[in-house]
This record gives sequence, structure tokens and C-alpha cells, in this order.
Amino acid sequence: MSRSFFFCLLSLAFFLFASLNVACSRGNRGQEAQAPPPAAGFRTVTPAEAMQIIRTRKNLLILDVRSPQELKEGAIANSMLVPVWQIRSFKPDPNRPILVYCAVGGRSYMAGQYLYRNGVREVYNIQGGIAAWKRAGLPVVY
Repeated sequence: MSRSFFFCLLSLAFFLFASLNVACSRGNRGQEAQAPPPAAGFRTVTPAEAMQIIRTRKNLLILDVRSPQELKEGAIANSMLVPVWQIRSFKPDPNRPILVYCAVGGRSYMAGQYLYRNGVREVYNIQGGIAAWKRAGLPVVY
């Protein structure tokens, strides 16, 4: 294979990658986050999206799956504490939407998946947990 052919292929690959990167990076810059449409399923959302869900969804259950000791770090107002190790004994209304969070998002992801697989129709997980919520400047109660 000649050098010029190789250089041509490399240039073409770079151009395609750059075009795809630009096309995928276009989004809702500068626009306020919109609440995800209500839909059955499990979805991880940003803190801004979570705040919109809290503002717009009626009958939303906000579930904190951290330990009682972690509450000193603050909590989302009106949240219910159900530590992740107790999630199997927690029996929510399967038709009530649930927003779940923990410290950084790992436990809430697992708890949300569990709730969804066990019949809760609409579950949202806060990406990055309460840490990301606080970094976004959203309110916490102590």
C-alpha cells in the first residue's frame, strides 16, 4: 500500500470522525432542561432534569437509598429514606413514579433497576446522586 493511499484513508477517517462529533454535539445549549416525558421504564436523568420532574410530576415519590448516617450530607426535600439494603422489603405502588438517588449514583442505579424489574412502571435515577445535585446548586435540607 502506498503512502499517499494510506494518508488519503487516514484523512477520510479523520473527516468522518470530526463530522460525526460535530453532529452529535449539537443539542439544547442555553435552554432550560425539560422534564422527560412520562413513560414507563427506567431512566437516568441529570440533576436539572430531576428538578423538572419534581416540579411537574404529580404523586412523585422521591426515594433516598443512602444510609441514615449519610443524611448529615443533606437530602432532597420530601424524600423518603429507604437504605439500599432494605429495598427488597420496600413495596411501593407500581403506578406511582419514583425518583431515586444516593450519594453518587451507583446504589440508586441498582435500586432503580430492582424496582423497575419488580413492577414499578416509571423509575428515574439521578445521575451523580446527591453530590451532583449539590454541585448543580439545587436545594437540600439538613
